Amino acid sequence: MAKEQLKDMSAEQLNEKSKGLKVLIGISIPLIGFLFGIPIYDYLNGEDIDWSLLTIAICTLAIPATLYPQLQEIKKELKTKR
Repeated sequence: MAKEQLKDMSAEQLNEKSKGLKVLIGISIPLIGFLFGIPIYDYLNGEDIDWSLLTIAICTLAIPATLYPQLQEIKKELKTKR
């Protein structure tokens, strides 16, 4: 999100956006663990690894990686508004 858009938002709107990003990050972390756990479990049991599921698990790493910088920008803007 552009910094100009963040400056136009009120503190309440920024708090709501921050909360939403925290929820998405909180959901994505267990999801990543679950998606990586299945291929690891299969590997440890001597089965073939499901490469498509492993690829999806790797791609889900992008969720917190892209949301965290946005969250930091919102926190900076909230500090300037208080």
